Amino acid sequence: CRIISRNMGRSGISCYLMMCYLGDRNGKPVSNTDRLSLASGRLFASIQSSLRRGDAFTQYNNSQFLIFLFGASRENCGIVFDRIRKAYAEDPVRGVQVYSQITSCALDLEQDINFGDAGRWTTIDKAAEE
Repeated sequence: CRIISRNMGRSGISCYLMMCYLGDRNGKPVSNTDRLSLASGRLFASIQSSLRRGDAFTQYNNSQFLIFLFGASRENCGIVFDRIRKAYAEDPVRGVQVYSQITSCALDLEQDINFGDAGRWTTIDKAAEE
C-alpha cells in the first residue's frame, strides 16, 4: 500500500483505497458464519464484475475487501461502489448488507498503514472482464 501510494503521489495520478465490508442491517458484524461465508463469496464476485481494467482488490478477511482505484476521482469511487452494491443486490444474502469506506492514498502517505496479511491481490484485466 505504501509503495503504491508513494508512486501515485510522485506521478500525480490519483489513487483511492476503498474498503467494502459486510454487516447486518445496522452495520454491525454478521455473527452467523455460514451466512457471512455465503455473502463473502457473492461480494467477491460482485466486486470482480464491477471494477475497471487495471484496478486491484483483495479479500482482507471474511467480511472485508480492499480495493485500489487507480486514476479515479472521489465521485468515481461512489459510482464504483454503486455498481458493486447493485451487483450484490442481484443475489443478496438475507440480512447482510454491503458498506464502504473510501480514503485517498495520497492523504495516507504520512500515516502508518498496516493491513497485515491481506492475502492475494486480484487485478482486473481484459480476460477477467469477458
